[in-house]
Amino acid sequence: MIWVMRSLVLLFLVVGALGCRVLAPYRAPKDAAAADVGGELTDALGDGPSRDAGPDAPDLPPLDLAPDKPHEDLPIMDAASDIELDASPDAPFLADASVDSLVALDLPVPDGWAPQPCSSGVKVFDFSPTMVVCQHPTPVTQCQAAAVCNTAEGWHLCTGTQYRARGGLTTKPPYDSGWIASCIRSFGQLQVPADGICPSCQELFTVPKAVAWTCSDKTPFIRLDALIGVSMRSACRLVGKLQIATDAYWTYAPSNSQFNLAVCCL
Repeated sequence: MIWVMRSLVLLFLVVGALGCRVLAPYRAPKDAAAADVGGELTDALGDGPSRDAGPDAPDLPPLDLAPDKPHEDLPIMDAASDIELDASPDAPFLADASVDSLVALDLPVPDGWAPQPCSSGVKVFDFSPTMVVCQHPTPVTQCQAAAVCNTAEGWHLCTGTQYRARGGLTTKPPYDSGWIASCIRSFGQLQVPADGICPSCQELFTVPKAVAWTCSDKTPFIRLDALIGVSMRSACRLVGKLQIATDAYWTYAPSNSQFNLAVCCL
């Protein structure tokens, strides 16, 4: 009985060993096939998208994603520089903007721009970009004429020196009146055109004297007024003194005279 049991145990051991040797070859091909499939996928995909994606695929350069490579060709922008404003005169944004609004926004004012010269907004003639004739709704004396110009934006009543230098000496205006900040007779004393208005606009009289002359034949104009300023005119006159550098397209005007026009300078 013992011998039979030993024989059965030995038989089981032999059969078990033979079973392992028979089944082992069938397990290796499964692992090998999986390895082969994985290798084929790796070869097909590589480390990223395949370069050979078709006959029309472009030849893309490799991506260099090294973290230590500086991005030298990428612009560095901040909040102040990421938007460029077109400050040209033709820009739609600037076309409707006032000079004050441009200054408030710290934007450049284009060359040739100037603020509104007339306080009433009515400009009737240009001598130059910085000297114009403004019209006021109501007549004013020389003492009131500064209000015709837009003083809030830097314009002022032109002096005699400015008037001659900016066009009054050579450009004939289409008007025969228009205040200039210049005085040729101050309380009776004649003088060459002095910059600034007369000291008063009272109606005062004194000894009659020649106060102006035509440029062509020196015909004199005699006045009794003690306070005489200077006004724009469409004819050439020498005013105050019959001498050089007193000629221009201007004439005498008692300071209490009232005109709707004034010559404004920037």
